[in-house]
Amino acid sequence: MGRDYYFGRAGLQYDFDPASKFVSNDAPGHGATSGEIENRMERGNTFDYTARHGEAFLENGWTFDSVSDEAVEAGLVDLKDYALVDWVLGEQRTVLPPAGFIEAGTPDRMVSMFKTFTPGMQAQLNDYAASGGALLISGAYVATDLADSADDPARDRAFLKNVLHVERVTNHGSNTNELYPQKGDLFDGLEGLHFARGLEEDGVYGVELPDAIDPVKDSGGKTVLRYADRRFSAGVIHEATETGARTLTLGFPFETIVGKENRASFLKRALEFLAGNK
Repeated sequence: MGRDYYFGRAGLQYDFDPASKFVSNDAPGHGATSGEIENRMERGNTFDYTARHGEAFLENGWTFDSVSDEAVEAGLVDLKDYALVDWVLGEQRTVLPPAGFIEAGTPDRMVSMFKTFTPGMQAQLNDYAASGGALLISGAYVATDLADSADDPARDRAFLKNVLHVERVTNHGSNTNELYPQKGDLFDGLEGLHFARGLEEDGVYGVELPDAIDPVKDSGGKTVLRYADRRFSAGVIHEATETGARTLTLGFPFETIVGKENRASFLKRALEFLAGNK
């Protein structure tokens, strides 16, 4: 028989002294935490966040199809049939098998999993970009997963540079998840934007480690969005001079932008750039 388990959190620990003794429930000593997140639910992954993307597209008068990345990798979908591709990564990143247990474990399970851009996916997206397509790509590990590649670093970093047109700066882009539009650029005027930290915010999971990304030097790309607290670059646009391909890469998942209206307004601006030559 299945069972449901609920794990709660209290807050940030403030007493790290092993010698600190229990005095009372209000002063419990070693391990004591604040209580700012007691009785607040932290969302997990419901695997339906494509709907939040689709809702924003519909608000802007666009229709959409949704497919798995495996279908794209297998060639079951021709991306060139679409004016724009929205690649949804969320918090996906490569998970490696436990160190030291590969020989002892089940062989078919002792492999890396959940790579953001497999070689097959990279090939499909590279061909799409070469045909002049428009790419909206968002995810918390959009650059880090490629920059820290464990299987083929040269290939993955070339894809990061030549197709996404960004460089990884750090995977600790922001502590507050607040966004600051670059003045005079694509998102200027969209104030108060932030993406979820996971504490009952808009029914979506929280992002703990958003990527900070810079445009590749001398590539023609530019930063249009920053994290408000640390001023790292959070969003980069690029237009290829030869093919006309346009790319918007975000270091956080688009679906975690808090507020339906905010997501629609943000996407409207994004489409002004991405679809401006369609």
